[in-house]
Amino acid sequence: GVRYIIEGSVRKSSDRMRISVQLIEGSTGNHVWAERFDRQVVDIFDLQDEITRRIAAAVEPEIFAIEGHNASHRNVTDLSIWEDMMRARVYFGRMTATDTNEAIRLLSDVLNNHPDLPLANSLLSFMYLFSVHMGWLPPEPYKATADRLARKAVTLDEQDAWGHIALGYVRMMERSTNAAVSELTRALDLNPNSATAYGYRGLVNAFGARAEAALEDADQAIRLSPRDPQLPLFLAAKNIAKFQQRDFEGALLISDQILEMRPEFIGALRLKSAMLAHIGRTEEAHEILKKVLDLQPGTNLTALEEAQPYATEDGMDLFLEGMKLAGLD
Repeated sequence: GVRYIIEGSVRKSSDRMRISVQLIEGSTGNHVWAERFDRQVVDIFDLQDEITRRIAAAVEPEIFAIEGHNASHRNVTDLSIWEDMMRARVYFGRMTATDTNEAIRLLSDVLNNHPDLPLANSLLSFMYLFSVHMGWLPPEPYKATADRLARKAVTLDEQDAWGHIALGYVRMMERSTNAAVSELTRALDLNPNSATAYGYRGLVNAFGARAEAALEDADQAIRLSPRDPQLPLFLAAKNIAKFQQRDFEGALLISDQILEMRPEFIGALRLKSAMLAHIGRTEEAHEILKKVLDLQPGTNLTALEEAQPYATEDGMDLFLEGMKLAGLD
């Protein structure tokens, strides 16, 4: 009667081991996810720990995705609370204003009826912050609301890693790098396999001008969950880190990766416009800025300075100067 089954096999030859793992939907027998690990058997316990981490990290987003798909094909009145939260995660993964707003609506409905669910509080906090970050909602009152929801999630369940992820995002938006890193590290203490916590700690470090730490965290997030719906955000940490290092050409390659996955990801479009302007490709920068303004009319330098979480004056100046060179007022 279980919903999901993990099964696998182990084959050993000399000092090498091949481990195959798959996630199967219990009711249908459909394969949801599969992976193969080829490793040298140097220390069997280290190998066991690595594969456990990889499986735990990879399976979580796959289950979120399939649960969201299942939920979207049922009548809304039949949805359970859990299914509503999974649908919200799937909508959020599309990273558009319309989809994120639908995720917020679903989570708000859950909390109206069940206000003491820790995960619903932390997810809603997270999505309000993302909307402020992207410029879809004004910083106030939504940053304060997000802070309240994240604090409530942690009060309800101090062991909920998502609550600490949300609090870390709150602190990042306040440009408090040390406090944000502390919360996300706490989330990783609670769930060492959380690609989301690694990815957002990467973002915090990137916006805090700690490029090397940002790249390390982002790479770990991608290693743990290479098909994660939030992969564009993990790549965004690398993008911002390289931008802060003035490696504009390297950052542009990452921008193109992100936009291939999410063509309307407004954060990646803005950064690409700024980078193109900095390297003198002004006409291309204008074209990307036009896309930004089509998606988000009313974008201006003042609003960006208020909403963007660059924690250093140099970082903020670099970004705003790029946007100004691209033609933004």
